[in-house]
Amino acid sequence: MDTFFARHYFQVQDSLLEYMTSEEFLNLLDNRELNVLDIGSGPAVASLAITDMLACMLRHLEGKNLQAYAKEIGMRYVLNDTAGICLGVGRQMLENHFRLNRQHGQLHQDGMFAIEKGFPSNMIQLKRLHENIGSYDITNFSYVVNPLNEEEGWKNLSEGLLQVEKLCSANGRILILQDRFSVSLMRRIVRAIGQSCRKRVLSQHVYSTGNSKAIYSYLYYCCLFAPSKSNIELKTGLTAAVTR
Repeated sequence: MDTFFARHYFQVQDSLLEYMTSEEFLNLLDNRELNVLDIGSGPAVASLAITDMLACMLRHLEGKNLQAYAKEIGMRYVLNDTAGICLGVGRQMLENHFRLNRQHGQLHQDGMFAIEKGFPSNMIQLKRLHENIGSYDITNFSYVVNPLNEEEGWKNLSEGLLQVEKLCSANGRILILQDRFSVSLMRRIVRAIGQSCRKRVLSQHVYSTGNSKAIYSYLYYCCLFAPSKSNIELKTGLTAAVTR
């Protein structure tokens, strides 16, 4: 499991690196907050990877004296899993990160919410939290597509993915990760939501008990996309209608 979690951690960072170092993402941070939705979160490996990479970025910008970006960011997490023990471990991992880095970090935890109900049956809770904390900026589906398809069925899964887009910020991103053993399902899903996926290769240094170093390369598939503008416009129109 340690090996799998390490791969998962670096796959998330590899998939989001270009976006999280873009001007678009830095402009998103002008709100001084970042909402992360982690579907099928397990022990929050993806959320921790995002948090750690953002912390490194902010330290780098601060070191370059780029005061425009050297700001404190409030992190809010929505962790979703059907196993309470995974949600508990995930909360603990994130809390430990902030506790250990509070002396020199620009990030602080503004909120952490756990939903122990499978996606997309949890859509009511996701919408309710969206109303309270705002749109989700980074939404993650890592290694959860296959079990969701088996439990909820193809129709519910694809419709749920389209619904969750309406809860995301216009400049945010939705990330779907899956290993090479589920590539046919991955391709079917991204076609259904009008997106595409990319094959990625990562290499990892593996140290044996004899302290010898080997390099192991593995494949995974990544779909990273911005929420549909039509969905964002629909959400905005509905909000305006309710306000009037």
